[in-house]
Amino acid sequence: MNKKIYYLLLVSVISIIGLISCNEGSSGDLFNPGEDKTNQKLTCDAIIISETQYNLVDSDEYILKGADIASDSLMIEVQYGGGCDPVSFELITDGLFMESNPVQLNVILAFDSDDPCEMLVTKKLCFDLSNLAEHYNDSYQTKEGTIILHIQDFNKLTYNF
Repeated sequence: MNKKIYYLLLVSVISIIGLISCNEGSSGDLFNPGEDKTNQKLTCDAIIISETQYNLVDSDEYILKGADIASDSLMIEVQYGGGCDPVSFELITDGLFMESNPVQLNVILAFDSDDPCEMLVTKKLCFDLSNLAEHYNDSYQTKEGTIILHIQDFNKLTYNF
């Protein structure tokens, strides 16, 4: 069986398992902020606000296992095939608020990997949302707010600041 078919089969099985144990966008005790399963310190990368980058996203395959917001940090757990080489994840939004109450915003988790290995890797990621709050405050001339984040391939999350 070639590598691509095997990977798609594996992703399908994991997706079915994920659907059976589906949550409503929050994982409760998904994360101990600041540490991953190997007790390594997590660093939080800033969300990228760029309409150009958002429209040009080309992402490799991954499974978003869970996500939760604590304070100004979005914690995400992902699974992907790899394990040999470094990979990168970026959280990107076009910054265009959908007018509703509260406003809504589309977000994409972009994954870039040239890793030839096939081990199933689980990784925790942390993204700092504070510049998103600043973008909202500049747009609406306020000091606080709420944004409903629509993360591609996941449920909605509410970000209060």
